[in-house]
Order: sequence, then C-alpha cells, then structure tokens
Amino acid sequence: MPSGTPFKTTLSLISSASTIASSSCPRGYNPGPIQFPRPKVFLGAISNAMVRVAGEVADGVLPGGFMTEKYVREVYLPMLKVGLDRAGRTWNDIEIHGGPVAVFDESESEVEGKAQEQAARLIANAFSVNPYFVRVREKLFELHGWHDLAERLHALVREGKSQEEMQRILPEDVLQAFVPPSSTLDGLPETLQTHFEYARRIEFNMLARTPTERDRLRHILKQVQATETPGVPAGLG
Repeated sequence: MPSGTPFKTTLSLISSASTIASSSCPRGYNPGPIQFPRPKVFLGAISNAMVRVAGEVADGVLPGGFMTEKYVREVYLPMLKVGLDRAGRTWNDIEIHGGPVAVFDESESEVEGKAQEQAARLIANAFSVNPYFVRVREKLFELHGWHDLAERLHALVREGKSQEEMQRILPEDVLQAFVPPSSTLDGLPETLQTHFEYARRIEFNMLARTPTERDRLRHILKQVQATETPGVPAGLG
C-alpha cells in the first residue's frame, strides 16, 4: 500500500484458497478456483510468536484489545517488524487493524470514564477467567512495573473473589495508562494521525437512532475516511 492511504472503516475477513478441499466433501468433488482476486488474510495475533508469524505471511493483523499504547509501541510493533524483516517484507505489505484499548465519545469526561471502566473490566477478566491473555498480561504488567498489583490480583483469584471486587482495587494510575489513545469523536482524525499512524483500519461504535444522530455519524465517517495515515509506526520505518 502506498503512503498516505485514506483510512478504512470496515473490515472484511474471508478465509479461502484458490481451490477448496474438505474431508466433508464427496470424494473427487472439487468446486474449482474462486472467481475473484485472492482475498486478503488477516491474523488475530496476541502472543509474540503469532505476531511474528503475522509479520511474515499475513496481509493484515488484528491486535488484541488488552494492550496499552506503551505496550503496542515497545513490544507489539517491534515484534511485528521482526516478522516483516525475516520475510523480507515492509510495512507496505501488511495492514494493521486498530491497536490498544480505545474509546471514542462526544465529550472528554465520557471518554476518560468509559476508557477506565473498559480497562478495569479487561484487567479483571484477564486475571480471572481468560487464559488467552496470560502471556500479554504478564508482559504488560512487567513493562509497566505493576508487579505488586499482579500479586494482589492473583491472590483475589485464589480466594475466589469476583471480577467486581478485583476492579475495586485497581489504582487510578493503572487505569489512566489505558486511556490513551482514546479521544472525542471530533478529535478522532487527529488521534488517528498521532496515535494510530501505523494503522490503516479502525473501528468505533456510535449510536444512530435518530435523524440527527445519523447525520452526526455520516459527518464523523467522512472525516475518518478522509484521514490519511502512513501505515508505518513512528521510529520503526
């Protein structure tokens, strides 16, 4: 992809191949090649190994949401570059969809409040019931120096405490670390250029129940779609 590609706001994931084979098909059955250009393949990648694989072979990568901006820039994107370098590829060969936890809303107070609420739920979930985030959780807490907090959360899990009880012990500074790169909807274009310069796709939720809300959504979408990002992480080009 060339530099300065307009931002995309939709994501299509199609898993296919030039020919399709399945053990459930009758013997000798072959539907033949698809009639369309090869679809892009995006990989969901959280662990370092999977991130490297995405850099080596994928058309696009979908980072897990349980990440801070610091983690994305100091761990995730450098690991993705390792995969690209191994395969002799560049940032133009891969699309990054989104990044760390982010909330977009009308006012700054709503943004900060919702971002902290979301971060609290993610942290409690990552420690209690979701082994999928174990590796990222450990690396993320180590990166931020939250060793004591990790021990306290582990203790609550061993005691059978609820996620709500776990959320109540989370310090303000930990939750604040998850707020960037959230922003107001009006500030979204600038946020894309300064915090998501490496991404070519992003998603956000916005109610559109009334004519006024639908007009507002169309306005925001036009602004986002007109925003250009280089698709190259700052400092890793």
